[in-house]
Amino acid sequence: MQFAKASLALSLVAASGLSGLSAMSPATSEASTRCTAGTYLGRYTLKSNLTNQYIRAGIGSGAYLGAKADRVGGNTSWETFDVYDLGNHNGLNGGTYALRSTQDPNRWVGVNNQKALQLQRGCTTNSRSRLFRANKIGRVLQLQSLANGQWVIQRSNGMLHANANTTGGNVPKALQFRMGRVSSPSPTPAPEPSANNLTGTWRGNNAGSYTIRQTGSIVSWNGRGRNFRNVFIGQRQGNTVSGYWQDTAGSQTQNAGRLTFKIVNGSELVRVSHTGALGNSSWSR
Repeated sequence: MQFAKASLALSLVAASGLSGLSAMSPATSEASTRCTAGTYLGRYTLKSNLTNQYIRAGIGSGAYLGAKADRVGGNTSWETFDVYDLGNHNGLNGGTYALRSTQDPNRWVGVNNQKALQLQRGCTTNSRSRLFRANKIGRVLQLQSLANGQWVIQRSNGMLHANANTTGGNVPKALQFRMGRVSSPSPTPAPEPSANNLTGTWRGNNAGSYTIRQTGSIVSWNGRGRNFRNVFIGQRQGNTVSGYWQDTAGSQTQNAGRLTFKIVNGSELVRVSHTGALGNSSWSR
């Protein structure tokens, strides 16, 4: 958004009785580790034990995952994944896997708000929606989402969702995926988006879209979703941004307050503290 609009937003929230930027103190950053720092287990295909179809990523505009492929497109394809074991990094209990698409190496297998598996940008030990506990017996793998504690299951339409309470159920083969090793050299780490500048389009975990602009240490956004429109302006100190947000005239809600969020990496922002009825708590790009 234009900086002049952000300045106006700051004036509006200041008029509501909120104190200046200097009153906001930076929050303590939590430790996180990129998923590529884990132990690389290799490049694999996953094949449904239920239908004998390969798991394919990048299905449709939402980049969903499903057992939809009769064959593997190649070493680097929508049917192959680089698998990392995060071990005990940052309090994890071992046997925690992250799966990166080889066709789109900036994106990782994750679980969205509807519990569907889809490719999501960036992965750290704080990105719990991109992490899975692995139950591996021989070549058969079962995955449990670290975000909601549910097991990954293949639905009747072939699509994958993390919404099974147990690994048993009426059709246990729907929760089983055979791993096939793909011969390849160690992968070249994908470039991570720069955390030095936040300018760009970000997606909130409330399904909103946020156009962020950083000019020097000043960070502003123009956010919009199904029933809201809001603006933010704040100041960045290191990897912490503190400032004010406010719903605009086009929003169904009319709220305002303070907001502090931390920059986890170039792909993820996480809310640390806020006031007012702000529904969003993380952003990714």
